[in-house]
Amino acid sequence: MSRKSSRNYLSYLVALLLTIFISIFIVLTVTNVTIMNSSYLTSKMESADFYRQSVINLNKQIQQETQSTGFPLEMFENYVDEETADEIMKNYIENAFSTGNTDIDTTTFETKLTEDIDEYLQSANIIINSEEETAIATLKNNLINYYQTYLTIPYLDLIINLINTYNTYYYFIAIILILLILIASFILY
Repeated sequence: MSRKSSRNYLSYLVALLLTIFISIFIVLTVTNVTIMNSSYLTSKMESADFYRQSVINLNKQIQQETQSTGFPLEMFENYVDEETADEIMKNYIENAFSTGNTDIDTTTFETKLTEDIDEYLQSANIIINSEEETAIATLKNNLINYYQTYLTIPYLDLIINLINTYNTYYYFIAIILILLILIASFILY
């Protein structure tokens, strides 16, 4: 009787371990497919309206920054359109996940900004001195910094490092769990 009882306890213990291993494997796999996946992050940002809100906030900040500069208000009204920003942020996220580079490309924005300011100054026949040139350069730098701030994700480099570390260990742990599940199943039957 004692032998059968200890065998029963061993069976219960192995069944419990099997359940724990399967549960851990399921949690790790679901986490790998969802939270630790760049496409999941992108889809959640779209559903939370992150891109649109970022552009709205960026345009408000640009308007506030340029109000006292003497440039016409309509020149900077809705300066960054949603479609362009949406594309820029998606490319930024894809590039960050594929290469690890979390810097956003500001070249297009800088070029547009410079061209628009130069065009306005020429069309209004405004000649600027060195002090005004410095003020315009400061304005451009501020607007570029706002562009970078509003169209990037804070701590994305840490998120990418976490995901890469997780993915490195996931496959190793998954293989071990599968082997433990197979061994526990074999022992039970």
